[in-house]
Amino acid sequence: LLSQNTVLFTSPRFIDFRKEPIQHQIHALGEKSFQVDFFSSQFHHQACFDLKGLSYEASDNYFDIFPDLPVSVRIELSREMTAEQLTRRLSVMSLVDSY
Repeated sequence: LLSQNTVLFTSPRFIDFRKEPIQHQIHALGEKSFQVDFFSSQFHHQACFDLKGLSYEASDNYFDIFPDLPVSVRIELSREMTAEQLTRRLSVMSLVDSY
């Protein structure tokens, strides 16, 4: 499974998404490589993340998070960094945060 998205049979603006936090855990795989696990107790449609000021490649972005089912994303950075430094630059949001 490389990516998955939910098909909604109505416009997302008609769905009452709950604004619950998206949690994350960062695991270092190397000096420039990380795995980030995103999870929440509520459904999040089109969750996305950004690493402010960093050049990176990610295995996925704009994905759905189902309750208590983590989504793992592998990130390759252009320079060395610690997990703590990466955490400070990470921002996460989903569709519900856009309105």
